[in-house]
Parts: sequence; structure tokens; C-alpha cells
Amino acid sequence: MRITGLRCELSPAEAEAFSGSPYCIDNGSPCFSFALDGAGSDVSVRYYKILVSSSFGLLADNNGDMWDSGLIYSSDTSCIKYGGKPLSDKTTYYFRAFAMVGRTALKSRIGVFHTGILHAPVWRCGFIGAPGLTNEKLYFSREITIIKRLRHAYAYAAATAPYELSVNGKKLGKSEDGTGYVGFRYKFFDLTAALSDGANRITSCAGGAEERTGFIFHLDIEYEDGSAQIVVSDGKWLVSGSGGDSDGVPAEVFRPVSLTGAKPKAAPRTDPGNHPLFAPESFSLCRDIDLASYYAASLSDLLDLQRPDGSLPPGNNSGGVPEQGAAVLAFSYKHYMTFGNIKTLEDGYSGMQKLYGYVKNVTEQRDGPYGDPLGLAYGAVCAVYMKRISEALGQNGKAEYYGKEYGAICGELREALMAKDEPDSPRDCTCYALCAVYGMCEVSEKFAALIKRFGADAIESPLAFYHILSALCVTGRSDAAYRLLEESDRRDGYQPYRYEWMASYAAGINPAEAGYRSANITPRPDASLESFSLDYESISGIFGVKWNKTDNGFALTVTVPPNASATVSVPGRTLLRSEKQKPAASFECRSGTHTFSVI
Repeated sequence: MRITGLRCELSPAEAEAFSGSPYCIDNGSPCFSFALDGAGSDVSVRYYKILVSSSFGLLADNNGDMWDSGLIYSSDTSCIKYGGKPLSDKTTYYFRAFAMVGRTALKSRIGVFHTGILHAPVWRCGFIGAPGLTNEKLYFSREITIIKRLRHAYAYAAATAPYELSVNGKKLGKSEDGTGYVGFRYKFFDLTAALSDGANRITSCAGGAEERTGFIFHLDIEYEDGSAQIVVSDGKWLVSGSGGDSDGVPAEVFRPVSLTGAKPKAAPRTDPGNHPLFAPESFSLCRDIDLASYYAASLSDLLDLQRPDGSLPPGNNSGGVPEQGAAVLAFSYKHYMTFGNIKTLEDGYSGMQKLYGYVKNVTEQRDGPYGDPLGLAYGAVCAVYMKRISEALGQNGKAEYYGKEYGAICGELREALMAKDEPDSPRDCTCYALCAVYGMCEVSEKFAALIKRFGADAIESPLAFYHILSALCVTGRSDAAYRLLEESDRRDGYQPYRYEWMASYAAGINPAEAGYRSANITPRPDASLESFSLDYESISGIFGVKWNKTDNGFALTVTVPPNASATVSVPGRTLLRSEKQKPAASFECRSGTHTFSVI
């Protein structure tokens, strides 16, 4: 048994994992998480503690000079909020977790994180650009001189386009983040080992250059004798187009150009490139633990761009206002349930309420583009998630309000569906799927008829795909869901949504408590498959589900990670014959491997 999954602000933080700069945060009260890995039945944490130190050496001696949490008698090891001395700007810290599991004392590896600009009201510099240059690439370059023995050199950089940072021709790191919902997020670079005595050249190559392309840079140099030097993006920098040599002196000089008044924020550790950001299709993409901090940061940025009327910037809003609103609100709640970080909801709650108000306004305009039944259905989904978010935050009065809103919208939706001609389009399939999944009204027969009529053509988007397959399971037609799943395999871009559905419905793994401290596992076997298996890595460890048909029925194996539990609903044998039936039995399972047979 060992401690694993050491995280700071939901990002991996084990020092051994970093070959370059550690993870940078701009939150003065970060949260820490860890999990257990190993075999054993009914294994759980009795108590634990966290130490945070200002140096590696102090922590190696078990000295938490910044924070010693003391013994925390709890088994909840996700999103543990820092409670120590105030953290300083631009400083590297080290932390470690200790846990008592049964009679076994465990100690984690050392974790590391770096604080960015926590308290400074503004950066001591601005964005610099290249007026008149629209080359494929721009090279921003500056020469600096190191005059003494270095203690450390910490740099913070951001750009309005994907960029790479180099020192003396050696590439140190890159960012795929540019404009859009990610905003201007800076990355931290430890340049201590890259800088040498004497002259050094720092270069940033920004791709996809337009005239508004800009770069911002802040370098803090501290020498062994205690003296300091600061290098920022200012008029001393030079810029050249793609014809320039990144290691030579670029051709054109320019004055600093400020492209935004916004202060950059620390970038999430994971850099997913072109991963979708809160498009309607992102509705259910919450399970990827590697993207946890990225999505939390993206939600913060998106709500920062919210307009006074509650609307969001168009961005990826291909599905319309109600669909985007449902995507953002559902994602916010699912992110909390997946990783247990209540701060994401606390910080965004005001903006979420304004977003709900905007969606409500546009769906109440019956002659408008979103006043049809599908718009109403997405409005009801928004109310569902606002109720759940309010409950999670202890806002019981607000939760009651949104519950009444949901009931009122469902009443309007039922009237709209009754007044509507017979459903005749894939858009109607999506509407009825939402009704089935969220219990808005009884539509099972009409939904089944539409699916039979349209088949795979009923799926008009990845979001529709996820909800249609989910609705088929809810209405007892898992067999049809598996057929559509197979047909969708030929569609580009659907793979993440296929995995989400397989985890949620085929394997049936869903959080019962925030952070997967407990899970509900309700697998749905199908007669068309001889076997199925899926392992899901949660922040609390790996849950596994495997089932296969036997001569007399089927066998089910469920793995629950240490320090977690699950309620396993074992389906009845008739489900293998594609007949509707409630689960045969439910079992409360602690950590370990559990095998069930249905005959």
C-alpha cells in the first residue's frame, strides 16, 4: 500500500515527475489531494496530515515550517485546503502527505508547487506587439547580462497566440493557449539552470501571428549576495518576422503595445492544445483527471468574460444560448462531483445565476429562436443544475427557487409538446432524450418511435449523441444504445463522448459523493456483447468494472480503490435478453475486488 496521486490544485505535483518548472498557482489558499494504491479489502485512511515547507531540506526532515496540519481524523483526502502561514509571491514550496491506514503508516513522495503573482496589484510590465507585422511567426527577443552568481531566476510569460520560450537557442517550454476562453494565462519557467554568466538571449516565438499578437514577460533574478534584477517586456525588446533568426538579432524595433488591461492569471499545468472549451459538446467531458485544473481555469476565464446581461461570449456556441448555458452549468456541477473542489462553485456561483437568468429570458420569448420545445428542455436542464449547485453550496432557499423553476418549465414544455405536430426531426429526438434523462415528462413511446425511424441519423451532434444513448438506457433500451454506439464509431470527434457514455452507462460508474469518495455502480450488460471491461481513474483511485456472459447467465467483477466505497447494483439476467427490468439486487462494497454471478 502506498500514497499516490499527489496533487496541488488538482494538478499532479510529485517533484520526481517534473523535469522542468514545477506547477505554478496564483491561489494563496491552494488545495491538496492524494489517493491510495495497493491491494486489500476494506482499506481506508484513519487519519492523515499534510506538511508544507519552504525548502526541500526542511521537508525531508519532516519540518512543516509553513504548515503542519496536525492529525486530521477523516478519510476524505481530496481538496484539502491549505491552512498555514501566508504564502509569498514567486516562491517554490514543498509538501508531503502522511496517512495511517489500519496499522500501517504511509508517507508520500515530496510534492512541489510554485506561487506566481499572488498579491501584486498589477504586473510591472505590459504586452508588447509588432505593429504592421502579420508574419506567420514573430520572434520577440531581448539580451540580458548575468553579472554575479545566481541564486534563482524565475520567469512568467504569456502571449495572445501559441508561443515557445527559449534561452540561448534552447527551447524551455511552450503554450498552446492563445486567445479565447483561456484568456491570458501565464506560465512559470525556472531559468536558473538555463542562464549562464555574461550575455544571454531570451527569445519567444509566437505562432499564428497577426497584427494584434502580443507577448508579456516578467523575470525575477536573485543573486547569491541578495541583490536582485528584474527584466520585463518593455521597449528594450526587439521583434522580427518569420524570416528572422531566433538566435540572432531580429530586424525591427518597436515600442511596447498594451493589448489588454487584464492581468494574466496562472495557466493550468495540463496543456491540451485544441481541446474544446465549453462548447455545448463539452457538457459531459468531466472525467479526464489530466484536464481537471485546465477545465477549472477555463470556467473561471469564461465567467470573467460574461456580459452584464448574463450572456457569454459566442466562442464555440454553435448550439445556441440554452444549449451553451446547459453545458456550462452541467459541467460546473459535474466538475465538482468528479473532483470535490467546492471552490469552483463558490467562485462562479454569481455568474452562474446570471447565466441562468439570461437563458430563462431567451426561452420565454415564444416567438424567438429558442422558444421551441428543445429550448425549453435545455432551460429545464439549467434549472436542474442550478438546484444541485445551490444545494452543494448550502443555498437552500435558492435551491428551492430553482426547483420551482424546473417544475414550471416542465409544465410549459408539456403544453408545448402537446400543441406540437407529431415529432419529425432529429432535433425532436434530442428534445425527447433530454425529457427522458431528466424526468421532465413521459415521452418513452414517441422517443422509441423516433429512434426506430431515424436510427443513427437521430444524432445531430456529440451532445445529442450522449443524451440519446443515455435516454435509451433510462427507457430500458440499452440494446439500441449499443447499436448506435457501434454506428457512431465511424464519426470523427466522437471518441471522448463515447468514453463518457461507456463509463457512465455501460460500466455505470458515477460519483455518489463529491470526489468519488463513494460511487454508484450500475453496469448495463447487453446480449450483443460477450464481455466488457472499463477502468476509470478517479481522484480517489481506480474503479473497475468487468462483466462477461456465461452458460447460465453472466459474471460481474467490480474493483473499488482503497479508501473508497461503492453501491453496486447487479442487473438481472433478463437484461441480457434486452428486456426492461430493475436491478436484481444492490450491495454496499468497501475497497477491494468483488465478484457477482447471475444465473
